[in-house]
Amino acid sequence: PHMDIRYRGQRSLTLPKKQWKFRFNRHQHYEGNSHIETMANLPFVQEVIFEMFDAAGTLNLDSELIRVHRNGDFYGVYIAFEMPNTSWLAKHEFHPDGEVYKARSVSLTVGSTLYQHEIDTDFEYWWAWNKKTRGLEKPDEIRDLTENLNRLPASELLPWMEKHIDLDQWFKRWALYIHMNVDDFTAHNYYMFLPGDPGAKWIQLAYDFDSGYTFSRVGPLRALYGDGSGVSDRDDWQNGKFYNIVANNPTLTRLYFHTLSDINTFYDADVFLPMIDEMFADVTTDRNSDRSRWNNTMRLDTREIRSVFSAQKARTLIAIERESLPEDVRPACLPPGGSFDGRVLAHMGAPPEWDVVYTTDGRDPRLSDTAVNYDGPIWIEESTEFRVAARRGPAEEGDWTRVRDFSFSITPLPEVGPFVRGDCDGDGEVVISDAIHMLVAAFTNEVRPLPCLAACDTTACLLYTSDAADEGLGVDLGGRRI
Repeated sequence: PHMDIRYRGQRSLTLPKKQWKFRFNRHQHYEGNSHIETMANLPFVQEVIFEMFDAAGTLNLDSELIRVHRNGDFYGVYIAFEMPNTSWLAKHEFHPDGEVYKARSVSLTVGSTLYQHEIDTDFEYWWAWNKKTRGLEKPDEIRDLTENLNRLPASELLPWMEKHIDLDQWFKRWALYIHMNVDDFTAHNYYMFLPGDPGAKWIQLAYDFDSGYTFSRVGPLRALYGDGSGVSDRDDWQNGKFYNIVANNPTLTRLYFHTLSDINTFYDADVFLPMIDEMFADVTTDRNSDRSRWNNTMRLDTREIRSVFSAQKARTLIAIERESLPEDVRPACLPPGGSFDGRVLAHMGAPPEWDVVYTTDGRDPRLSDTAVNYDGPIWIEESTEFRVAARRGPAEEGDWTRVRDFSFSITPLPEVGPFVRGDCDGDGEVVISDAIHMLVAAFTNEVRPLPCLAACDTTACLLYTSDAADEGLGVDLGGRRI
């Protein structure tokens, strides 16, 4: 056979419309995939959410809507998506040493010494992850991630997270979930991906969005959903370690809300609602066929999607405004970067009560232990990338601005040798009259100076060989121009 087919997930044992996992022969992969996963419930909604991740520019799994026929008969419409593993790394030209782990739901018994939630994966226990690449190797990377998130104090945790976690990608994923009201994401339904390149950071890859764009399962998600303190958080399992860390750290909270604000701006109804309507119209025939067979796995129209889209955008905007983000405060640099011949003096500043903090190693100054407090003008001697933020009050209060980047490209000046007095008036002698000649040239129009970059300093002048006289000045330089 060309492929192996089996049910996907425990729910397929009870669902009328089964979910499938396809495994392709080693030498007959489908578009570079050794495996394809499918989900049966609300496939159109799930494809919309996959498209949102792509439009937001956050790395995620590729997906597509597919039509399944069984023994020649139409069976149903599904959302199909990649399963990240070793062949997935090769398909996307990632480093072959990349690591992928799947978050698994682990049922725990009340009273167990390990019990915190009814279903618990998240980052409490490293052994709750399923290694998807090089399965016989030790899971050292996920163990290191889990142990550091649980054990490091805040003073050490923030620099560690900045160095090892792509927080911008994690926060975008979180913010998109909130806007689309996808509640089921803090403990499972994602993969952890660590690219194999030196200095790479952990990325989260998401799937299973059948709870999105509806309020029928849970109410509207709050902006910091996931730390177990809200009505919709379903504390028995939607209570995550990472989300607790963020909610209880003012700096991480501020960074997350900056990202949430960016996603709220990106989440434009005028752009995306017409796109959703067009996508919905394109699948009309298959949608009707699926509904005639399974009844409720496809929606009749886009009204609920539109309603949730607008409501969550508005509610999230209210939460952002309550945070009073300092969007009008921006650290400044003069000059604001650019290309320069020789060193340049840079001045930085911010409004009163705000302190400027910067890094030159590409790291976020709000998190990094390499950040420097600006205390005066900086001579920039070589090409440097500054990442600059402003902070009001102590660092532990987390009152930070956004980061601004200033790039300086420095071209070194040529080395200048020792000072040598030159024949400035062209009389063949190096005497006091050369200095008088240059003073007269500087302060009157009676004589023209010879073309020299530094007065009477032959080391800074251009030398070349020629026996011709300089026609412009009428002076024979004896084979040397200075």
